[in-house]
Amino acid sequence: MQMEMLLLLPLMWMAEALPVVPAELLQLLQLSFSCENLGANTVTLTVKDSLGNIATCSATVTIEDNTAPNAVCKDVTINLLMA
Repeated sequence: MQMEMLLLLPLMWMAEALPVVPAELLQLLQLSFSCENLGANTVTLTVKDSLGNIATCSATVTIEDNTAPNAVCKDVTINLLMA
């Protein structure tokens, strides 16, 4: 089973990134992460306003797997039909 996490922009980060001129584009280069992304991952936010000004900033998203797997077993009885 593969678990995925979706990265949502915190409202404060968005508010700080928005210029006085309304933004036309808010773009994150990577939105989802899975176990294949263990470790540090750089995520870049790009903001473009209606005047064509562009700004970027980066943050590190660290994916850790600190939870051991939990195996659940259950006894089962199977009856075979004789032909």
